[in-house]
Amino acid sequence: MNSQPILVTGRDSSNLPPLSGAKAVNLRHLSLHGFVVPATILVPPAAYAEFVRHTGLSQRIEAVTASLREEMRWEEIWDVSLKLRNAFLRQPLPKPMTKAILAAIENALPGAPLAVRSCSPDEDSGFSHAGMHDSVLEVRGPEELSRAIRTVWASLWTDRAILYRREMGLKAGTSDMAVLIQPMIYGRVSGVLFTANPVDEVTAIIEAAPGLARDVVEDRVETERIVISRSSGAEISRTPSSEPVLGTAEAGKLLELGLEIERLFGTPQDIEWTLTDAGPVILQARPVTTLARSANATGWSDRDKRPWYLSLTRSHRNLLELRSRIEGQILPGMLEESERMKEVDLLAMDPVKLTAEVLRRREVLERWRDTYWRELIPFAHAVRQFGMLYNDALAPEDPFEFTVLLTGQDLLAVRRNDLLAELAAMVRADAALAANLKDADIPADGGFAEKLQEFIQNFGDLSCGTSWCEEGPQGIVRLILELARHEPRRRTAVGAADLEACFVNALPSKKRDFGVEVLDLARTSYRLRDDDNLYLGKIQARHDEALAQALYMGLKMDQVVRQDRASLPKGNAWTEADGPTAPGTLLKGWAAAAGVARGNARVVTEPEGLFSFRAGEILVCDALDPNMTFVAPLAAGIVERRGGMLVHGAIIAREYGIPCVTGVDEATLRIRDGQTVLVDGFRGEVMLEQQV
Repeated sequence: MNSQPILVTGRDSSNLPPLSGAKAVNLRHLSLHGFVVPATILVPPAAYAEFVRHTGLSQRIEAVTASLREEMRWEEIWDVSLKLRNAFLRQPLPKPMTKAILAAIENALPGAPLAVRSCSPDEDSGFSHAGMHDSVLEVRGPEELSRAIRTVWASLWTDRAILYRREMGLKAGTSDMAVLIQPMIYGRVSGVLFTANPVDEVTAIIEAAPGLARDVVEDRVETERIVISRSSGAEISRTPSSEPVLGTAEAGKLLELGLEIERLFGTPQDIEWTLTDAGPVILQARPVTTLARSANATGWSDRDKRPWYLSLTRSHRNLLELRSRIEGQILPGMLEESERMKEVDLLAMDPVKLTAEVLRRREVLERWRDTYWRELIPFAHAVRQFGMLYNDALAPEDPFEFTVLLTGQDLLAVRRNDLLAELAAMVRADAALAANLKDADIPADGGFAEKLQEFIQNFGDLSCGTSWCEEGPQGIVRLILELARHEPRRRTAVGAADLEACFVNALPSKKRDFGVEVLDLARTSYRLRDDDNLYLGKIQARHDEALAQALYMGLKMDQVVRQDRASLPKGNAWTEADGPTAPGTLLKGWAAAAGVARGNARVVTEPEGLFSFRAGEILVCDALDPNMTFVAPLAAGIVERRGGMLVHGAIIAREYGIPCVTGVDEATLRIRDGQTVLVDGFRGEVMLEQQV
């Protein structure tokens, strides 16, 4: 296969090699029919194949993709994508390939800042979507060009592409990616044109903004939206209506141009354009495609969660808006809601009113759960945005090195644990208090009673406020007694000032302020990734409190109970331990928090087991929720079935410097309670040792 770059537009253009990709084919077609498009060099798919073969990446991709499972959660999919992206960035282009690409650019695009765009053979082919792969703009010099090409190649394995891998035929041995290299076109106004509105097909839509088309496509700027009649060219609406970005005559001429392109290709087109002093330039054109959403408010169904997964990737501007809304409205709203419900005297209600209150709280809980999935989880993309920027700048050996700069945040879970540590210190210093507590005699007044009440008031999820706990204050006291027997685990110092400086200095000077802003946003996202569950847990607590009272009174709440059990994490997060694996077995997972620990496994398959946890044990569970992380200071290591660097077990483990391995398949089934295990948080491995 020929991997040499070729010019595909203009009078001197060459024929395209097979499977070059729809973008290249369409640009060539437009160029041959007289439309103004940028001069374009194609780095053919064979160059990608040569690169992954030359560097050994093909074997690594094969190994990673072989581990992919249909039931993988978004955290795991993101981690796979980041790992592969970083692997591409750490491998240089072969020197002959670099030389050939630079020669082609010098011949066709001398001295111009460049745009490096994806051109997958599968892209825009009917089942993929715009934005599936990456483009890199404002590329200058050989080093930036090399990195941009590898970034585009790596985007063949984005989380979006992984989700569609079966439809797209993504396999390590057969997938490839062409790259388009163009000069940057700096238009006065840029945007996108849908020649047929995906909703009504009798109108066209123009989205326009000053500057680059990328800013419109990636939702980086506020845009002007013009709805225009396909048949008459009459403008139907314009939002906003003041200070137009695009004149009425310009919009009409742009529509005429778009309809000519539509007739050329025989189908409505999604066109990226920019308007220069010399007239419009077509950056790319592709068929209009739509992604049908389900009626589910979160955008997915049990059979197909891909629409929701794709919605998790957000623009920087959208993430800034999300942070403002979450911190200013959503979390305060959750807190106010739980406080209002706490003030209701359930004991004074008659059966009719209590039944109505349970149903009302059920609706409130569902509404906030919906908000959690639609707005709180997508905000986690700020962490991934920072991870990509960090890895692009430094290409570290560890693709998750960036998490060092995120730890040390003021997590609610850590504040809760610090309060437990204060209670334990009071017990450690008072032998009489310790003796009384061991006899289940909890003091009604005094310093300990006041501090315990403060704990229950602020973190009632541990006092049987949720359905995950039936222990109440006695369970908390038992945990405090265990904490009192040991010196408290010291939280790890962040010690990342030098690393932060290294990151900022590695960015181009014009991008450093943006990098600092992205880091700040990621730190907020990292903290809220853990905190938001505790806020939601307070509402869950108030719902379960009313439900428990109704059941205690003997009310028939069968329907509510069925709904509750179907939606609570308990059915998901707890599995019965059965069928352990023999000693000497090595279990593989994600290296989520560095360190090595050996200890007896405490396999937690029921929530009550948390309150019997002993210092130095290895916590093994299906999924460690923030409501459960109060045992973290006691744990020598953590093993979790659910995988990813952003699961709560991994977050709390990094805060306390606890070795942690996540993504261990059937962890609670394969590890026996009391079995000695070795947790390697560097390699992501768990060795089963002595059996009980």
